[in-house]
Amino acid sequence: MALAVMILLTLGAVAEVWYAARLFRRCLSLPLLSFLIYLILWNTLGLFEFEFLYFLRFLPQGGQTGFLLFMSINSVALLSGTAYFFVDFLRRWAKRGFPLLLRAGLIAPFAVILVLHAIEAVERLRTIPSPETFRVSAPWAGNLMMLFLFLALAWAFLEAGRSPTPELRRSLRLFAAATAAGLALFAMSIWGVLDVGGRYLFQLSLSAFLALVANIPGIFILRGTLQRTPSAGGFTLSPDHWRRIVEHYGLSPREAEIAALVLSGKSNRDIAAQVYISPETVKRHIYNIYQKTGVKNRLQLMNLATVGAIPK
Repeated sequence: MALAVMILLTLGAVAEVWYAARLFRRCLSLPLLSFLIYLILWNTLGLFEFEFLYFLRFLPQGGQTGFLLFMSINSVALLSGTAYFFVDFLRRWAKRGFPLLLRAGLIAPFAVILVLHAIEAVERLRTIPSPETFRVSAPWAGNLMMLFLFLALAWAFLEAGRSPTPELRRSLRLFAAATAAGLALFAMSIWGVLDVGGRYLFQLSLSAFLALVANIPGIFILRGTLQRTPSAGGFTLSPDHWRRIVEHYGLSPREAEIAALVLSGKSNRDIAAQVYISPETVKRHIYNIYQKTGVKNRLQLMNLATVGAIPK
């Protein structure tokens, strides 16, 4: 039974990440990249929780303590990364600065927890306690991650009112509300509010399932937003910086136009329709752009355009 649940959860997590990766490929942007990394870390945590808590009991007694030490310390890093990339996604999507206190708190508290947790774990490991009394799970790290996620969603919902377009305002509020609802259900399951009253495996499976589905509404909201405004996930370069890129790499006027459309998040088909050329011609121009700039894909082109050192 447990193995079947683990297989289903793994397939569901892979499918969810794969679908989000398709959205990122369709509309290359830094906000979607942060969301994709967040989703990978979040689903890793969901699978980790199920496997860590359920299969621990089947390890040899002598290996349980070391396993707890190794896995629980690594979970703090996963929790910290999950919170960081989720906040980074919302900040970039909303195109707003994030409060300094919340930004500074994304890493520092987790670092403190990790140090204190490691000291406690090593001390307990040194005394070689019995597995039944070995309880080092750094629960504050999980609670802190959930707190940051809810604070970030509340901030995004409130900041949506200052968004430059009605579409972005509506999408942000809808995403924040739907994702907060999904995360709230998951939080209630891990905090014991949602208790199925059955076997331990059922309760653990419920928590892992709610972790898996918590982000599904948000993914479809992002998909709908991108369908209505294909360049919604893109970013804007300063005219002076873009001019220096074009001149430095010797892009033709047509190549510069197509490169700008690629960076705005448009697909090859969208570009072909906008500039009245065939998709094959678009591919040929993009190939030439890659050759001149020395990049291999859209993500590298985005990195070059945003952080590349261009001589003045």
